[in-house]
Amino acid sequence: MTPLEQVLDDLSAALRHADFAALGPISARLETVSLPAEPAALRRAARAGTLNAALLGAAASGLRAARRRIEALQTGDRVSTYDRQGIKTTLPPRSDRTKRV
Repeated sequence: MTPLEQVLDDLSAALRHADFAALGPISARLETVSLPAEPAALRRAARAGTLNAALLGAAASGLRAARRRIEALQTGDRVSTYDRQGIKTTLPPRSDRTKRV
């Protein structure tokens, strides 16, 4: 495994485990590694980069969904949830919410 592949592998692991604190140091390492000279290693790195791009997109989508969910809960909007059987249910807005101080 080349140094580039190792960094890309570490990035993939951090994204899969939602270890967002590790992304900064991994990004810094990524800037310091060289491209491998072997064509096979370049192809592996390209595949790893494509996978990481998909993981980054999924992480961003999940964070946006979480932000929308929190906003809905804070504003009292209707919220959808799933019951024990996996059936989606929409909860009515609650006007009797209490605020924590």
